[in-house]
Amino acid sequence: MAGALGAPATIASGAVTGRDRCPVGARPAIVQAYADVFGQSPGLTLEQRATALDRGDTPTVRALLERSVATPASTTVTVGRIRCPGPARARVAADLVLAGVALPEVLPEGRAVRRAGTWKVATPTFCARMILEDPGLAGRCP
Repeated sequence: MAGALGAPATIASGAVTGRDRCPVGARPAIVQAYADVFGQSPGLTLEQRATALDRGDTPTVRALLERSVATPASTTVTVGRIRCPGPARARVAADLVLAGVALPEVLPEGRAVRRAGTWKVATPTFCARMILEDPGLAGRCP
């Protein structure tokens, strides 16, 4: 979301269509997970950020998360649409925003997963954001 994103993730309103199976409360929880992982909130500990990231407790992912917090970037993420193909999986459309300018379609469609009742940013989504800023991480991201 390599550097942490400069501001919390936000969500734009979007219509829910088709076979969306997001459980009640999923959307705000997913937006919060994106904000916790990709945001620059000074009051958020590394442990809190890791909790919002799937596999955030594994050494490789944790090291990348530490790196993102240590080198903040001037970008933000705006979460636009969240669709749930199942009760524990979500697809997240988000735009990268650089210096106030939205860069649509720069970020690939993201994912969120629900583990033990908690929504988390999927590791491949976190890695994709990290690789955008530092392509050299491609081989080190699980």
